[in-house]
Amino acid sequence: MLPQRSVLRGSELLAFDAPTAARVEYTSQPVVDFPVVPIQAFGVYYALDLVIVSDHPDWDMHEYARIDTPQGVVWMAKDSDIHGVQTIIAGLQDIQTWVPSIPVPRQYGEVTVNDRSEGDWIDVDLSYVNVQGQLVEVEVTGTIPDHPPRRRNGSTMSHSQQVTAAVLDLERFGRADHAEISIGGQRREIESLGGVKLQFLLEQAQGGFSIANHEWFVDESGLRLARPIDGEEWSTHSQERWLISQTDTQTTIISRDDGYTRHRCGLVSGGLSWITVEQHGRPEPVFELYFHPALPDVRRQFSGDVTSRFRMDVNGQRGHGVGDVVVSWVENVVQLKVNGQAPWWLAQRPMLGTVEFTGDQTVEVRTERVFP
Repeated sequence: MLPQRSVLRGSELLAFDAPTAARVEYTSQPVVDFPVVPIQAFGVYYALDLVIVSDHPDWDMHEYARIDTPQGVVWMAKDSDIHGVQTIIAGLQDIQTWVPSIPVPRQYGEVTVNDRSEGDWIDVDLSYVNVQGQLVEVEVTGTIPDHPPRRRNGSTMSHSQQVTAAVLDLERFGRADHAEISIGGQRREIESLGGVKLQFLLEQAQGGFSIANHEWFVDESGLRLARPIDGEEWSTHSQERWLISQTDTQTTIISRDDGYTRHRCGLVSGGLSWITVEQHGRPEPVFELYFHPALPDVRRQFSGDVTSRFRMDVNGQRGHGVGDVVVSWVENVVQLKVNGQAPWWLAQRPMLGTVEFTGDQTVEVRTERVFP
């Protein structure tokens, strides 16, 4: 559970700063004439995150996150079961379309909050009905630290391991003075580790790769992304319009801004070089992903395996994650093997992606977690 330092420092970071085209010899022209991003990234910042570990046999951890949006404050309840599966509950009518790049299980439900916090003093009561139909009532008080911890690279603790390969930045991290939780009318005890009760106050950012099921195409309005792929089941839904801009003869940027998050993807000679995710009201990008060299242009065929290293920055903290992506053509389908190397919680979550060209100018992108 203990956070670490950045896994890359000094000169190790610099190799990723200058965009470099993929080192590959292509054997065909592009299959489609629009840019294709072959992998999905996400980022999110929690202005306040209340974390409790109870002794309930069905749940591993309970999190209550405050997110500041252009429409106002949104509170989310995130319960993690004993397998690490997190389910989000929030009072958002369009919850299946909200931040669709994070395909965690979710359902609509009002989270009633009485927030008496002032400054660094946190004083929150909240209640909601969990996915098992049980009323949950929570009280948390304490003082959140006014400075970051010495080590900010926080563990994901196996949560949402079925959908993300993520890293964190613990911008603030402290223990709550008091916490209570009752589930289904029964008060639960707060678990302890080494004599310390597991009740925490955080401000944190998360980002990384996420599993994907969507298709790229062009219509009269321009470049589009639709999720899920027609006829397939998925936990989130969206119909997105992306803008294309050219910064020079080699660099193309595609972007989307929904008013809450802004995704920007930079491609060098057609290959993905970087992705940034910005969030409303945040001075720094929530998540930045850099490849060295850029991934190959997946629209064009090539032989063998092509490997690129990646660096993950979170909330302005550089080098919180590192690994590589191996890209190849396998039976007319592009395959991407995503392997985190450090920290250990990223290395435990390999992913496998595919890009398939259907022949009707539609490009299907899928990414799944790989389990032993």
